[in-house]
Amino acid sequence: DDDDDDPNANSMLLNNPTVRAYLDRRIQTFLLLAGIRGAVSFALVENIPVYDVVRKTGSQFKAELKAMTSASIVFTVFVFGALTYVLINKEQQLSTENNNNR
Repeated sequence: DDDDDDPNANSMLLNNPTVRAYLDRRIQTFLLLAGIRGAVSFALVENIPVYDVVRKTGSQFKAELKAMTSASIVFTVFVFGALTYVLINKEQQLSTENNNNR
């Protein structure tokens, strides 16, 4: 293909005003924050000390807390992760419609 040999082919695509980024800055921020939420919750549960009978400190329910946190992370990854694609497409359709109505 002749386009593969053309060093300006990529710059032509980047300078084309009809080509736009698939994920804009707002959606990238949303995805970043969605991923951080699970990591922070798991890190917080990991920092809870196991119950010490002598000092009577810590939590007797650390294993249960880890299980519940892990289950909620798995649930949100699969459910919200599956919905992310749908929501991104819907948002892009709405923004395209708004731009066409101007």
